[in-house]
Amino acid sequence: MGRRPDGMGMGPMDGMGPMGGPMGPMGPMGPMGPMGPHGMPPWHGHHGAFVEIDSTRPDTVIEKRASETESRGAWLIVPTRSTEEHWEPVCITPCKVGVDRYASYRVRSQNGVSGSPTFTLPQQDDHVALRVDAGNAHLHHLGQILAITGTAALVVGASLLVAAPHVVDHDREKNTRLAGFITGGAGLVLFTFGMPLTAMTTSRVYAGDRNLTCH
Repeated sequence: MGRRPDGMGMGPMDGMGPMGGPMGPMGPMGPMGPMGPHGMPPWHGHHGAFVEIDSTRPDTVIEKRASETESRGAWLIVPTRSTEEHWEPVCITPCKVGVDRYASYRVRSQNGVSGSPTFTLPQQDDHVALRVDAGNAHLHHLGQILAITGTAALVVGASLLVAAPHVVDHDREKNTRLAGFITGGAGLVLFTFGMPLTAMTTSRVYAGDRNLTCH
């Protein structure tokens, strides 16, 4: 039998929470973690929800947007606006955790998993099961590279085609036009493959059959 700070011996119910569970460092422990002051878990209430998250790829990182700062300025006489977001980790799948139902969340690009668009939780339930259809980060990055390279090649090809009629020498004009068609055509092929690959390998989050990341 242990001793209490007042020197008295501890009885069989000392150190137990109000629901018969052990006391944790933040209060009495319930079946899902620390209990609040009224015997309820800390996620319970108007702003809280309990989520169970699973993923098609292990170690998928879920993040919550902690803050968003918007700043305005001007470049010469052109108004500018920038937004800075700060994200913090929520859990790594598979996980069960209490969260803020009104916050914004996303899948982080990490551990071989591609990122997802921002999403919010369904508001009608206090207990939500989420499923992450995790994309392959390597293929996603490849798709982005192809799309960016293709876009640049399209711009260069179009520029060559526009400049070709202004070339004085006939042979150079012909070569410039041919280079424009080749460069632009290659860019179109890269872009055509890159954009669908990027879209198909983006991570998505579902609540039942509902795609939460489809805006």
